[in-house]
Amino acid sequence: KNKVLKKVNALEPYFKEQIQSFRVYDFVGDARSIGLIGALEIVKDRKTKECFPSEMRIGYRIYLEGLKHHLILRPLGHIVYFYPPLCVTKNELKDIFEKTRKVLDRFKSLL
Repeated sequence: KNKVLKKVNALEPYFKEQIQSFRVYDFVGDARSIGLIGALEIVKDRKTKECFPSEMRIGYRIYLEGLKHHLILRPLGHIVYFYPPLCVTKNELKDIFEKTRKVLDRFKSLL
């Protein structure tokens, strides 16, 4: 009735493009997505995929910074996931990604 899958399919290319755009950050070792699930791998060295020490809790720190921007990201170790609801709009995704850039810019300045 609400054509959810049709809407998700229409948003997927934009979502994937935005997830890939986070590769400009030196500490993003990988950026990947499938459907409307995205993941950013946060690493100390992109070339070697060396992770930050686990005691730094990098994913959790990014999550906490996101909360300051009213953004909920899902950290699992050094990987930060995006799980927007399937009723999300393109404008809402745009807002999510803009806030995520602010979070990552702030994170970059803390390194």
